[in-house]
Amino acid sequence: MLLPLLVAGAFGSLLAIITIAGESSTPFRHRLFAMVLPATIIAWVVAAAIGMVAAWFLAFEQTLDPSRDSRLRRYLYLFCLLLGEIAGVAWLLVMSRQQGTGDAASWLVWLVLLAGPLTVGLHHSVRLICQSVAPRKEIEPDEQQPT
Repeated sequence: MLLPLLVAGAFGSLLAIITIAGESSTPFRHRLFAMVLPATIIAWVVAAAIGMVAAWFLAFEQTLDPSRDSRLRRYLYLFCLLLGEIAGVAWLLVMSRQQGTGDAASWLVWLVLLAGPLTVGLHHSVRLICQSVAPRKEIEPDEQQPT
């Protein structure tokens, strides 16, 4: 449900950047400065999408076996999840500082949209951290049968 909104937001910000870049009557440095906000929104959207994709991969994967999976893979998942968590919390912080966005309906919509991904991301982040800290189990080789 949230992914189409992320794509639409990124597309709208990209269109804003293209429109700003094409404005020939404005000096270049003013256009460059005007592109910062849409570029920031695109960065937030990309970070959130990366976190959501990592959460989906981890949600559908049955188990992460520390003896089978590499630490690099677990750290990459953790990094992606933390990017998504930071993007979601940053958006809520921006909303809390904006005037005029304090109505309950607006907050309810954003909390409903973000509560699930933030909770799933936090759950998998804690799981990955616990697996990275826990000692690895030694795998015993199967007993070979005589031929």
